[in-house]
Amino acid sequence: ADALARDVIGALSHLVRAIGAGTHARALLTPAVADAVWDIQRAAQPHTQLADGMLCQLLLRVEVWAHAVPEAQKRHLSHLSHHAAANAQQWVRCDGAAQLLDAATLGGNGEVGEAAAGEARALWDGAVACAFEAATMVDPAGINAEMLRHVLYAVTRARSPAVQESLLRALLHNARTHGLPAAERHVGADVWLPLLCLLWTASARARAPALRLVGWLVTSAELSTAPSALRRWRA
Repeated sequence: ADALARDVIGALSHLVRAIGAGTHARALLTPAVADAVWDIQRAAQPHTQLADGMLCQLLLRVEVWAHAVPEAQKRHLSHLSHHAAANAQQWVRCDGAAQLLDAATLGGNGEVGEAAAGEARALWDGAVACAFEAATMVDPAGINAEMLRHVLYAVTRARSPAVQESLLRALLHNARTHGLPAAERHVGADVWLPLLCLLWTASARARAPALRLVGWLVTSAELSTAPSALRRWRA
C-alpha cells in the first residue's frame, strides 16, 4: 500500500509540474487545484515517508506555480507557510527551508523570474519569506550559521538582480528582528567573508540591502550590550 501511495504521489507531482510548465498553466492551476493538492498533503501527513516525499517532490517546488493565476500562487504560499509553522520538525528533517530557498532562486533565474516586476516577483518574494520563517522556527536566535551561508551562496547563484535583492532584504529583516544574537552569527568568519564579497560581486540593485546590513552590524557592535565577539569584530 505504501509503495502504491508513493507511486501515486510521484505521478501527481510529475503531472502538476508538467501542467505548471505548459502553456495552459494559468487556466489549469487555479486556487481550487492548490487547495486540492494540500488536501492530499493533509491526508498523507500521518505517514512520514509519504508526507516527506510530497513536500520535497511537489510542495516546495514553487516554480510550478509561476504561470498560475496570482490567487492560486497566494493560496499555495499561504498553505506552505501554515504547514511550516505546524510541522517544524518535518521541515528540519527534509531541509525544507534550504530546498524552498533553492527553488525560489532557481525559479527566479528562469524566464518567468526575469519578469520580476509582475506576478512572478510576488511568488519569489513570498517563497523567500516562507523559507526564512521556517528556518527561524526552531531557533529563537534566528537563522543559524549554516543557513546564513546557504542564503549568501544563493545570492551568488541568482542571476536575477531582483532575486538577489529579495534574498538580501529578507536577510536584513531577519537580522533586525532577532537583534544581537543574529548580529553575532553574521560576523563569524564563515559568514562575514562571503557577505563582504557580495559588496563587490552582487548586482547594483542588491548592494543597497547588503550595505544596510553591514551598517546595522557596525551599529550593533557599538552597543554596550553587544556580545564580546561582535565587539572584537568591530575593533
